[in-house]
Amino acid sequence: MALITYDDKVSVIVNPLPDENKVTDSDMNEIKDVVNENADTLTIKPWNMSTNSFPTGGKNGQEYYGTELTTRTTLTDSAGNILPSKVIAKALQDNPTTNAHFAFINVIF
Repeated sequence: MALITYDDKVSVIVNPLPDENKVTDSDMNEIKDVVNENADTLTIKPWNMSTNSFPTGGKNGQEYYGTELTTRTTLTDSAGNILPSKVIAKALQDNPTTNAHFAFINVIF
């Protein structure tokens, strides 16, 4: 996902509406900061399952799509089931490292 790249906004117009009815410059800057901080988790990322390791360095909520399963994997879910190719792994915490840190969704085509 592309980041929001505009310069921080400043208020230049006086608006007579009450504050609760306004979108202010600080509101827009906060929206930009939050979206940019979480942009990585808004896009599903490919995950080469042939490495027999889980994706690392992700944020809570990041989704990975298992691809390129060219050899038999030994990766399992937390119940011990072998993961099929084309599985989606969703990180349940920041910096996940084991199967307990992911939720898995099977994709059937």
